[in-house]
Amino acid sequence: MSDLTTYRRDDPVFEQHRQDGILTLTLVEDPTESRYSSKQHEYNRLYKMLDEDDVKHLLLDLHRCRILDSVTIGMLVSLTTRCRNNGGESVLCGVSDDVNGMLARLMLLQPDSKRAMWQTCATREEAVTVLTAR
Repeated sequence: MSDLTTYRRDDPVFEQHRQDGILTLTLVEDPTESRYSSKQHEYNRLYKMLDEDDVKHLLLDLHRCRILDSVTIGMLVSLTTRCRNNGGESVLCGVSDDVNGMLARLMLLQPDSKRAMWQTCATREEAVTVLTAR
């Protein structure tokens, strides 16, 4: 965690990792515990990161996540849209049945123009294989 994040008392909702043109974002177990301002700050930083030359694809790893909220869904959709608008692709991995149900229900709250669909993979390794094949 950076000093600025500590100073701001932000509680990030993603652990991030970059490798071979893929930005992997691993969602925390309960993003509802994070403050809205923390989510907004993190979203802005990640959105800009998707414009960097060494980021082509986005892998959203939800293996730890146990609950979703509408703000987090909005972040996932917007980051996915940004990645795709830049010519990349976005996939999900590690989604439990419960979280998949929440994702489907919360996606209904998104306006039609902002809904997203993802290919879902069981593991991170499978998702990386899918993304590197593109």
